[in-house]
Amino acid sequence: MEVQWRKKEDELLVDVSIPVNSEAMISLPVAENEVVREREMGMLKEEIKRMNGVRRMVIPTKSGEYNFHIKKV
Repeated sequence: MEVQWRKKEDELLVDVSIPVNSEAMISLPVAENEVVREREMGMLKEEIKRMNGVRRMVIPTKSGEYNFHIKKV
């Protein structure tokens, strides 16, 4: 798996590549006032969980390329 991230103005951009014949659970930090969008899937409504005191959205994925945008509303 390969992950790259960067900050751009008021959003966090996360690019994830999952190898062929693989699955992954992607965990993204999400504040109360933020939304998560993915280029192909649109706005995500996955369940938010607390992990070690941090709010996280956990997204089950299959092999492929994913481009997440986390932005304040």
